Amino acid sequence: MASQLALSLPLPVAASAPQRIMLPDPADQATATERFNILQLYFDYRSDSERFGQLRLHDGTPVTSAIKMLAYIAETTGNSERTLKYWLRRYQTGGLANLANRTRKDKHTSRFFAAYPKAAWLVAYLFLECKSSCKVCHEALVHDAALVEVPDDDLPSYETVRAWLKSMPPSLTTYARKGCKAYRERMSPYLSRGFTDQYANQVWVGDHALHDVEVSNDCFANVEWGAPIRIRLSAMLDYRSRMFVGESWCWEGSSRAIASVMRRAIAKYGPPECIYVDNGKDYKKVGKGALPGYRMESPLAPKDWCKREIEEIEATGFLARVGCAVTYCLPYHG
Repeated sequence: MASQLALSLPLPVAASAPQRIMLPDPADQATATERFNILQLYFDYRSDSERFGQLRLHDGTPVTSAIKMLAYIAETTGNSERTLKYWLRRYQTGGLANLANRTRKDKHTSRFFAAYPKAAWLVAYLFLECKSSCKVCHEALVHDAALVEVPDDDLPSYETVRAWLKSMPPSLTTYARKGCKAYRERMSPYLSRGFTDQYANQVWVGDHALHDVEVSNDCFANVEWGAPIRIRLSAMLDYRSRMFVGESWCWEGSSRAIASVMRRAIAKYGPPECIYVDNGKDYKKVGKGALPGYRMESPLAPKDWCKREIEEIEATGFLARVGCAVTYCLPYHG
């Protein structure tokens, strides 16, 4: 019986080392390598069984066949023999890459909506075009089941409808339900917090801070001398190095204060490629006519197309004059 089982096992593709490949996902690479290392002892046994004459199972049985070697590996690694045989078959058919976890073929899909496409059209129309909630979409599907050719005994649950609608790409749902402006603001200007994917002086982050103390004016000429005021700080921070590149204090934030900060910072470090700020009127004013961050030059775009477009704008703000792009964060999410 043992000999018959041994003959049914797949022969290894390689007996010493896995194929030298690198998978796109580091996690998949680590999983495949870990599983191959577990199987390595089996490959070594198939190539030279005499080296393992002293190995014993937990019950004292000597390892005298490939099947018993699998049992030994299962006992020492905590994996079942069935799992080890499964890995061997996958390695035989696809090599090291086939030892990684497989992505489910039905991921991001729904068996119900695949079987009833008219039901998918109905709920997608209500959700994307009519901007209805998931609950309303489910109720409409149940109410109009006959219209979309869904049998009463095969109606989906609310969770089935909700999960399928929520599996739609966020960019699609934002564009359809909130419009082009919301899509551009929510999808285009985001800065990832990896930090290392930006270099120093590429992106500056700007904002105001109102000090929580009231003082008597003895500095600003455009405010009554001795009048109670609250000092406002305007500053620019380099996104990569986290260093303040410029700052300015004033009694009321304005585009002039921002221009003062930028003038000092640019004079010392040169202009950045882009700044990341909120949607305040002062930042909108200094950014008037500046190139949106999501439309910065690309090697795939026609040469100088953005520059030619900006030159046609009659009135430009401070940032456009120094050649600095601007990206505005989401309102109330600075």
